[in-house]
Amino acid sequence: MDFLKDAGQNISAKWNELEKNKKILLLALAGTLFFAIIISMFFLGRVTYVPLFTGLDSRDAQRVVEFLDSQGVPYQIGDDGNSILVGRDRVHQLRLQMAGEGVPSGGVVGFEVFDSTRLGTTEFERQINFYRALSGELARTISSMEAVENARVQITTPRDRLFVQDESPVEASILLQISPVHRLETGQVNSIRHLVAGSVDGLQPENVTVVDTSGQLLSGDLNFSSSDHLSREATRTNMEMQRMFEKQLQQDLERMLIPVLGYDNFVVNVNALLDFDLREEQTVRYEPVIDDRGIIRSEQITEESYSGTGGDAGGVPGTDPNIPLYESPDFQRDVERDFFDSVTNYEINEIVSSHIFAPGSLERLSVGVIINQPLDPAQLEGIEQTLASAIGFNEDRGDSLNIAQVAFDDSLAQEMETMAAAEEAARRQEMYIYLGAIFAMAFILFVIIRRLTGVRQAGSRKTTRDVKEEKGPEKVDQELSPEEKERQEIKREVSRLINEKPEEAANLLKAWLVED
Repeated sequence: MDFLKDAGQNISAKWNELEKNKKILLLALAGTLFFAIIISMFFLGRVTYVPLFTGLDSRDAQRVVEFLDSQGVPYQIGDDGNSILVGRDRVHQLRLQMAGEGVPSGGVVGFEVFDSTRLGTTEFERQINFYRALSGELARTISSMEAVENARVQITTPRDRLFVQDESPVEASILLQISPVHRLETGQVNSIRHLVAGSVDGLQPENVTVVDTSGQLLSGDLNFSSSDHLSREATRTNMEMQRMFEKQLQQDLERMLIPVLGYDNFVVNVNALLDFDLREEQTVRYEPVIDDRGIIRSEQITEESYSGTGGDAGGVPGTDPNIPLYESPDFQRDVERDFFDSVTNYEINEIVSSHIFAPGSLERLSVGVIINQPLDPAQLEGIEQTLASAIGFNEDRGDSLNIAQVAFDDSLAQEMETMAAAEEAARRQEMYIYLGAIFAMAFILFVIIRRLTGVRQAGSRKTTRDVKEEKGPEKVDQELSPEEKERQEIKREVSRLINEKPEEAANLLKAWLVED
């Protein structure tokens, strides 16, 4: 204690012996160093917080906060309590530690519910816990998909009935929180349904309902028959092909117009109607036989020849005259008859042609172009003809091509540019402030060092002058007159008084000035 007291007294004595200018320089130097230390601690010692977990529910967030409090880890809460942020240097270590503790659990309970069992649990409670754990495990499995951020699974089991026909099927409902940058395809939704159905005894895929957090039914298209499902898939595929055709044609037109009109000086819109009907046309044409020439299909020839005696047919029609009683000789005479008949059938010249129209043919095309700059009629006509040739314009097909010259409204773009310029100016101003503070500190340090160097040089010069004054008065006094010696002695006394008691000397000078 005495040592500290003596050291304090020595420091105080040394401080009192210093001149006023030296005291000011030392205080300025100490303030500058203190300010530099504070800035260094602020920038170098500042902790960068990064997300430890995001998208937490209230229960998981509470468990994470309790774990961090128990470990004494500083943290921050963001995103309205759904995110926990910790220091960048400890984020990976904390994730591994919390994974070992089962935190967070995703707001669900898995098969760890059976890690602790209590005596007296009924069969009904065990069954409820089983389906609860199964739902949690399925939710964790579905949440591991890239497009799914979170999932909830609810399984409804039927109660036992007396009659089989009264039993209801097992059903399940799935709630999905889909990532904003992803989109679930129909095949992925169907895979989720089969995953859940395959994990629950007696559950059929058609009894699994999938809904997203926006209330959209994702499994609605999957509950139709196979033919309806194929029809919907075909329709969806056709619409995608039509959009791809429109987009490709639009890009081709834009690449053609950019060198002529410049970038962002026009807008192109393409609307195409494609025919996806699969049609087959069959044409049958018949041609006649020319000059009795052709392929004989069938031919029938009948030839009869008769020679003998007999009478000509005659008499009254009826039964009685035709009864053969007797023949009179007067009616007998010689008779000869010849009969010839020919029928020829030819093959008909038949031409059958079949034409199958593939789906995806262009039925109608509409193109609209808006230009942001005025053009003379010749340029406008040339652009119109070029576009018509590029798209294969067909007036009979019902195609349309419209070109309009309208000035664009760029107020939104200008506002965005103004905002971007303001942000850039703010960043630049902040950088200038930091650079100015650094330069100011450097200048202050330079001035302080320069002042200290000047004080040291002045002290050395003063010491040399004092030595000369101490050694030389006797020699000088021998050469001076008594009056000069007296003035010299008074000067030395005044100098000694100013050096030893500067404040009293200053007050004395002020008093003399006031009297004058």
